[in-house]
Amino acid sequence: MNTPSRLSALLSVAGLLAASVPGPASAQDGVSAQALAQYLPRTMQAQAAAMARTYQNLLYQDIPDEVDEQHATERTDTGLAAVVLPETLRLLDSKIPTAATALLAPLQAARSAFGRADAALDNGGSDGTARYLVGVLRAAAEGQAAMDQALDIAAQVDPSAIGLLLPAVQKVREAAARMSRALIDTALAAGVSAGRLAPAEEALRLGDAAHAQGQYGPAIGHYADGLGFAADTVVFSMDRFQQNLRSAFDPTTVGWSHALSQGGLLARSGSAGVARTAADPPAGVQLPTRKMHVASVSKTLTTIATLRLLADLGLSPDTAIGNYLPSHWVRGAGVNAITFRELMTHTSGFGQQSEPGKNAPPNSAYTDLQVMVAKGVNDKRFDYANANFGLLRVLSARLLGIDVGSVPFNAADPGALTSAVFLGWTQPLYQAAGVPFSCEPSASQPTLEYRFPDIGTPGYNDGAKSLVCGGYGVFISAQDLARTLAHLRYTNHLLSPASYQAMKAGYLGWMDPLRNYNFAQGTFGRYYTHGGDWDHTGSTNGGLDSCVMVYPINVEAVVLINSSGKESGFSYPHGGYQCSVLKWAFEAAWVMP
Repeated sequence: MNTPSRLSALLSVAGLLAASVPGPASAQDGVSAQALAQYLPRTMQAQAAAMARTYQNLLYQDIPDEVDEQHATERTDTGLAAVVLPETLRLLDSKIPTAATALLAPLQAARSAFGRADAALDNGGSDGTARYLVGVLRAAAEGQAAMDQALDIAAQVDPSAIGLLLPAVQKVREAAARMSRALIDTALAAGVSAGRLAPAEEALRLGDAAHAQGQYGPAIGHYADGLGFAADTVVFSMDRFQQNLRSAFDPTTVGWSHALSQGGLLARSGSAGVARTAADPPAGVQLPTRKMHVASVSKTLTTIATLRLLADLGLSPDTAIGNYLPSHWVRGAGVNAITFRELMTHTSGFGQQSEPGKNAPPNSAYTDLQVMVAKGVNDKRFDYANANFGLLRVLSARLLGIDVGSVPFNAADPGALTSAVFLGWTQPLYQAAGVPFSCEPSASQPTLEYRFPDIGTPGYNDGAKSLVCGGYGVFISAQDLARTLAHLRYTNHLLSPASYQAMKAGYLGWMDPLRNYNFAQGTFGRYYTHGGDWDHTGSTNGGLDSCVMVYPINVEAVVLINSSGKESGFSYPHGGYQCSVLKWAFEAAWVMP
């Protein structure tokens, strides 16, 4: 079906929108580069001709069918420091404004110290050791000492505050003990002798004794000592990390590739298996330089582009989207007030289409998003939906000054135009970092998707996704994804340090450990990550799995797998989910120096 007739058919189903849609147009109607340039920011005017050409090409591209995307979740361990420290900071931020005067000084001191502990956990280390965790516990011990003082004062001036503060004190103490114990266990698993770790075990015993006496600050000081003894016995090994990944994925995939970087430089990359089996001649091996669809890892890439665009315009992620939707769209209740942050954290009120009664569409096409927006939202609890990020694609056009609902942009296909503008912004941004950004498969011999174990049937060919790109649809190689993570973390080519910090702090485009993504945290702190799953339910075709992960010691990892075992009931070792494997592989990669 060609684009104009597709648009017409979809709009006839959504009768409530018909009156607000631009009038009929021929598929031959183009959008001139001159018209686009007139509205684009000065820095973007050079891209107007490319946008116009892309628009014309997209007029003849079909919207692909959506397939299942089912993210595995794990019950979050809420006792780890990656969750406990932010929760404690939020508690203090809520209490300090209304605290009794006598409580202000110790609460503010606790807030400052716990803030330093959280920052140290987030910043990690760059020397391949776990010494940075000692700094986390030293700062936490200061925070606990201040909290102990606050509890003593509260007993005199505000007894009700004790019930609020004491659970936080207990959680921080328990998180500190677990952190120290986990690193000692890591050292034992690496082959460090029990005798060498005896001082660490003794420090743990002293910490438990201090805790039993209610001395929480000193207890954490002892745990820091124990962690320090253990941290000096192990170092991170990139070779072991790669070996761990191979042990998990070589025997469990039809084809997979990986790229590992450290300090911004590619450290290891490799692959195993095939990108195309003999059932799809010509057969071809998988390579870390071979691009493939990465499913929901696209959300992280879309987030980066959106945050950069917002920053360039002087807008924050908390900006409401109402002024940046196409002007002719009907807006349902609550939609205008949705923020960019809520889209990037799946808290907008749009729910995933695979769940009964949810309001998100079956795919992220322009007209389906238009119908979704007209329905409105009410419940803003976390609800994973591809459409949140598909909507970012549409919003980018209006952010850049192109309102597809107004003259001269009363185009034959406003969806094609918003996609062209999105690509016209995103591709140069990534290209400046040496990364090709595309929502199209390779033109020749694309990587195909298979069921695992391979049953000899032809693979699935993921077609072009430029018209639905955003929440999924990006085609990229493992090495280019690793290069993206390196630029994100170590340069200003993609985001400023402030925007990158906001991305991390808000889990914008990352999986939040509080949302049952337990692989986003662990022994060494926070693991900024996103997984991708693309499956074909009820089909002999399999699918794909992907994951990116940013670790606290200046290490980044990418895994792309062009097969899936979900249809055959198979799951990966070490947690079942590909991101769980990445967490395990990292935490099991510490060795004696």
